[in-house]
Amino acid sequence: MRLVIDTNILLSIYLYADPRHTPLRARYTCGADVLLMDALCYEELAYMMRSRHFEKVRVANAIHVEPLLIKIADECEWIASAIPQGMQALPSCRDPDDQKFLLLAARGNADALLSYDKALLKCKGRVRFMISRPEQLAMPAQAASEAQNESRAQSQSLDVVN
Repeated sequence: MRLVIDTNILLSIYLYADPRHTPLRARYTCGADVLLMDALCYEELAYMMRSRHFEKVRVANAIHVEPLLIKIADECEWIASAIPQGMQALPSCRDPDDQKFLLLAARGNADALLSYDKALLKCKGRVRFMISRPEQLAMPAQAASEAQNESRAQSQSLDVVN
């Protein structure tokens, strides 16, 4: 899948190492999915990572922002910021700062835009790509893994009984 992930989720992944997003990061770092990025979204991410607001978490987790930003840039497929002719009109996001994610998803032919942002989630169904929370995307793979583990546990318990 071709994914656009909003800044807050990327901060959660890279600054906080939030375990809820470990399966999502694994999907695009192993090549199963493609993380899309453009200059505007990267600029916002870099600004937030460098901000004083996250200084304590950077120090506590020994995070060096510049090498991390280079790593993130290397994990992405870069999309040109120019709007192609004939691109489908997009809905206006109530939060103008979030419009860049819709534009990136459209320009990059994304399959999904992942966000917790209510303004973006309200655009769901009004664009050709899926807009959802990351857990909704990761759920099928996790559910399959959990079902497989449950099946193994049941077969092992049957082996013990027999």
